[in-house]
Amino acid sequence: MELKDKVDSLYVATCGNRITAVGTLLYANMVYSFVNHDDLWLNIVSSCGGAIGGYLVGITVAGISTWKHYKRTLKEGKKNKEIEPTFFEERIKKMNKKYIGYCQTQGLYLGAKKTGNLETFYEAKKEFSNNIIPNF
Repeated sequence: MELKDKVDSLYVATCGNRITAVGTLLYANMVYSFVNHDDLWLNIVSSCGGAIGGYLVGITVAGISTWKHYKRTLKEGKKNKEIEPTFFEERIKKMNKKYIGYCQTQGLYLGAKKTGNLETFYEAKKEFSNNIIPNF
């Protein structure tokens, strides 16, 4: 695995999923505040943000599901230049909830974007997904 692939994978796991990215930033802010500031109130507020950040990272399982679906989509894209709509359909149907399944869908979105299959992804998402969180 090349360095570029490792950096892409790290990006997808930490920043590709926006919920994980926000959680990581909130948690990092808490750590920074404790290390560099002695102000009690600032540390209390930062602790609350850090708790929320830790929760967000926890519920997204640190972006692992996003990363797994991204890798599956890349693998499918290498195997078949044009990814079949059924590939996206099968995965989207498994996570067909209003709020649950965003992380996996974000991984599919990032993989489709990288392989040039965004139109196929959007068609499958529009037809089969009930998730209301936007993919970007």
